[in-house]
Amino acid sequence: MKSKLLLLLFLVTRSALATHLLGGYIQVQQTLTTAQQYTIRVIVFMDEANGQVAGQQTSTVQVCFGDGSSGAAQRTERALLPGKPNVSRNVYTTGHTYAGPGTYTALCLIANRTDGLTNIPSSGIPFGLSTTFSTNQTNTTPTLSFSDSDTAYVFQKLTLQVRTTDAEGDSLY
Repeated sequence: MKSKLLLLLFLVTRSALATHLLGGYIQVQQTLTTAQQYTIRVIVFMDEANGQVAGQQTSTVQVCFGDGSSGAAQRTERALLPGKPNVSRNVYTTGHTYAGPGTYTALCLIANRTDGLTNIPSSGIPFGLSTTFSTNQTNTTPTLSFSDSDTAYVFQKLTLQVRTTDAEGDSLY
């Protein structure tokens, strides 16, 4: 009787799978070449314990530049986070020249998420990152400095010390 009950429980239990995509953000920085030329970096954190092969195979990501065009960003860096050997930081970089001043939204969608996540309906839904920025005035973007090794937990307060480095000295802190 016990064996039948255990077999029944085993058959009705859903497995909880994890995706290799843990999080990320997009940085947009004006280059010094022309007023409308920007460097776009997509930073993605990946799970090395359960998705190392998928992480290694993702050598490019597609970026929509927000002006109707898109392009591929090549991986320029892949490193394990200090103190977190199961998490890698992957940096994808590309450049783009905008036709004129305006407000644009850079967007990156990464497909091939693992199906069957317990709390996220991930079937067919790509992992998405976006940022909105303005090119209406020539200015250097402040460089944010915070630790990529910080970890955020569900239902826990997360405080980041976001400091900026501003070469022109005209940004608010």
